[in-house]
Amino acid sequence: MADKRRIWNKEQIVPLMIGLRLAKGTMEHLKFSKASKSTPSEEHCAVGIPLFNTSLPTSALSMKCSYCNLTFASRQEQVNHYGQDLHRANLKRSMEGKKFLTEEQFMNNISSSSESESDEEDPQEISEEDQRTAVLQRQPQIYFVNADGIVFSLFRCLLTGKNREMSSEEEVIEHAMAVPSKCYWSILMIGGGHFAGAVIKGEEILAHKTFHSYTVRSKQGGSQSSKDNKNGNTHCNSAGSSLRRHNEQSFMQHVQEVLRSWQGHLNQSHIIMLRATNTNKKVIFGGPDPPLKADDLRIRTIPFSTEKPTFKEVRRVHTVLSEITVHGTEDDLQSEIASREKSLTGKNVLKPSSPKKKINKVKEKKVIRHQESCTFNGSDDSSLSEDSEYGLCKSLPEVRNLLYTACRSGDINTLKAIITYAHDSEGDQFEGNLSNEVRESIKACQEAVIPRSFTFGKDELSLLHIAATACQKDIIWYLMENDCDPSIKSNKGELPYMMTTNKQIRNTFRRFMSTYPSKYDYKEAGILSPLCEEQEKEQAARKAEKKRVQKKAKREKEKEKKKIEEERKMELAQRNTFLSMTDREKRALAAERRLAAQQESQQKAADRSECISQQRCFQ
Repeated sequence: MADKRRIWNKEQIVPLMIGLRLAKGTMEHLKFSKASKSTPSEEHCAVGIPLFNTSLPTSALSMKCSYCNLTFASRQEQVNHYGQDLHRANLKRSMEGKKFLTEEQFMNNISSSSESESDEEDPQEISEEDQRTAVLQRQPQIYFVNADGIVFSLFRCLLTGKNREMSSEEEVIEHAMAVPSKCYWSILMIGGGHFAGAVIKGEEILAHKTFHSYTVRSKQGGSQSSKDNKNGNTHCNSAGSSLRRHNEQSFMQHVQEVLRSWQGHLNQSHIIMLRATNTNKKVIFGGPDPPLKADDLRIRTIPFSTEKPTFKEVRRVHTVLSEITVHGTEDDLQSEIASREKSLTGKNVLKPSSPKKKINKVKEKKVIRHQESCTFNGSDDSSLSEDSEYGLCKSLPEVRNLLYTACRSGDINTLKAIITYAHDSEGDQFEGNLSNEVRESIKACQEAVIPRSFTFGKDELSLLHIAATACQKDIIWYLMENDCDPSIKSNKGELPYMMTTNKQIRNTFRRFMSTYPSKYDYKEAGILSPLCEEQEKEQAARKAEKKRVQKKAKREKEKEKKKIEEERKMELAQRNTFLSMTDREKRALAAERRLAAQQESQQKAADRSECISQQRCFQ
């Protein structure tokens, strides 16, 4: 089992970093192995780490392509080389752990490939060393070998960021040796309205903070700003969306306030590890005065998957990144990689079947599928040659794809053209706009183009299922006119009528039932009642009357609301007027009100007495 050590433990780490070199198979080793190297000097530092002579200047190194082992006289010649097929081929071969090709070998390889596909390099001949090389290149760690032959690895992101490339093996080793002295880290994680961050120096946690805001749409995922960007200028103004927009702004301000309070720690940090999507990066880098700059070379991306941002997850990320894994000798490393790859794939690396055998398997599979699903009138399948069966089989999937796409996208013209041409490829009824290749494909399997017989996917959905799911009412009507039975179920027992909750689509099935009442078994299809034109008019009239009543009630409600609002405004104005009066004016107003009330009372008494005096007896 590999030994784990912490980078800040100098007693364990310093002895490892004596006489370092890159392990074979890493991207850096592959890149610099063909480049000119400087030889180590005889001087050594106190801990025994060899010092290197000055490497070639960057300008000299840049005139050489390490993938093709070519040297150029000018920068323009080098740039032109990067666009050639030879460079692309060698770049691909280097990622696969293969040796580079010279120009002559590359031209011979092209000519041999054009003559016969069987002349291609057999993947079975890839050496075991090349397989291990390909595995090492996919790892986020970089592997080193010290003077004692001990192999250890650390994460590549601790050496340098993606925006900066190292120009020589000596520079890689220099960065690796500096890692133990750069343990002042800031780790920031943002996602789903969660923020978790910490500043850690060695094992000591100097500062940390976590909080959460409601910014993600419930049961739908994604932030509110992402939803708004997709909708353009049309934004939902519900209470939830408004709250999420406000929370996104406050979340961004809160995060930036925390980072500004950590400005001293951030300035001293050697590495800033960041986990944030492109949408969430604006929380850190956005605004008029962001606490961090996007081009800061200290910012690195966490090179493995993480969970929801929490303080516990931040500590786990710090623990994993700070580990230096000791793998033993180079033989132990190769055995570890082989066992790791076998546990993931159950077989050796880079040993696919040959292209020729793969093509034959695909052809055999298509022929079997064709024999099971289609029969051709007037011919015996056993008498057909394998090539003719494969040709028919190839044409049939092309037609299937066209039919599926037409039903899914609502392309009624293409659907009509295919079915019409399949029924009468020589007649004058065909008016579709199909290419000659499509016509030849339809003609090759003409008798098998029966819309009701096509099924798709593991659930065996019919064309009617596809159209109902995509809410294409014109396609549904045309398919049912062309004998696509709505009572045919999928493997899961689903009916086309039940595959959609759209009322207009279900009404299409009901209208067809009303127009063709005896064409299908509508009870088996789940269509319980027809929908005739009179019913639709009656429903429309009821809907219009309901809408009229609702509008009238709404107007009355708005009128009453407006009246109450005016009374409230009048009362508020009188109240403000009264409060602005002096005490003398208030007493005078009170006296006037008492006098008015007294006069009103006297008037009512007079009216009452007059009424009594006018009473008479009619007996």
